[in-house]
Amino acid sequence: MKKSRFLFAAAALMISPASPLQAAPVPHDRVVEIPEIKKAVRVVNPVSLPDGIAGTEDNLAYLMNPTGSIDAVELATGKLRWTTKDASTPLLAFKGRLVAQIAVADKANALRILGFDAASGKVLLTSEPLIFPDWVQATGTTWGHNFASSSTLEGDELIFKWQASTHYAGGAAPPPEVEEAARRNANGVFRVNLKTGKVQIVEAAPQVEAEGGEIQAQTQRPVLKAPAWNEELSVGDVTALLSLEYNADDKINTLLLKRWEREGRKALPDTSLYTVSVVLPQLSLDGNYVLVHQPAYEELSVEERKWSIFSLATGKQIAKLTFDEMTGAVSIIGARAFCEIHEDRRMAKGGNHPTKRDLKVLDLTSGKELWTRPLLTIQPRMMPM
Repeated sequence: MKKSRFLFAAAALMISPASPLQAAPVPHDRVVEIPEIKKAVRVVNPVSLPDGIAGTEDNLAYLMNPTGSIDAVELATGKLRWTTKDASTPLLAFKGRLVAQIAVADKANALRILGFDAASGKVLLTSEPLIFPDWVQATGTTWGHNFASSSTLEGDELIFKWQASTHYAGGAAPPPEVEEAARRNANGVFRVNLKTGKVQIVEAAPQVEAEGGEIQAQTQRPVLKAPAWNEELSVGDVTALLSLEYNADDKINTLLLKRWEREGRKALPDTSLYTVSVVLPQLSLDGNYVLVHQPAYEELSVEERKWSIFSLATGKQIAKLTFDEMTGAVSIIGARAFCEIHEDRRMAKGGNHPTKRDLKVLDLTSGKELWTRPLLTIQPRMMPM
């Protein structure tokens, strides 16, 4: 007897560059016509890495390093090209330029956007400040404050979308009116001219009733190991949906890939990706791939302890890699996997501690480690005084 347990997929926020091993040849930039202004505009989306972005035109990776600065390293070798302390978070790269953000000194609710020369790291542009509501913390790790953003390029302008929220972060449960007063939620959009540095507010940021829960962190660390539920995923010319089918008689789960052509919604053949007792799936950061493994607590052979990586556009397995229990976010670019590896602190004693992390780059064909570099250290969230 078969029955469907649940369906899942996740929204693709980042688009990877075309390559032989990609799910589909989807460029990270494209030309679109904006009806209101009746002209073609180049739109560039970030190519996401764990705690960084890839500049595929200049073959560089821009990573948040342990000191809170940005390292520019070669994608092929991990060799350091340059470091800058002038910015903390890379946003996107295009045409030999890096766009990044930095906090405004002594203003938790303000950021600036900077433009860098990709070859030298020289600062080419500093924007006017992006000012958020007074209660917003655009940087920092204070408990009860959440901030998330995404960036794209339209022509010569950076489109900076943001969302912020707060909730009560004290000790014992407060009276309902106190908890209610602590809940705030706002969002908005800035347009930053990358030639002049001028900032325009596109949408106001009204305070609305918070729905509860935390939003994704600024640094792109994944909130969930598994994909988000009940959403379709656009991958090139295909719409994909992952379904976990449970056979109650055999107590076996099958990870099923359902696909449709985006134009016309013509159904494509379903593909059975993985069949085991327990399935643990994870999407790549670009949403083009699903990585599947079995739980580490199972008694497994060396072969069974590997990631199986499938293209959501084709349903084909593209690689098998040795699974590391400390893996966080994963990006697939070309023939390589860029894996966030957390420090193993399961046996650590005491309270909250900073967590060190590395970016480990693996060859998809051989599984060989190509290079490793340290990433931003995760600081524990501080309770407000």
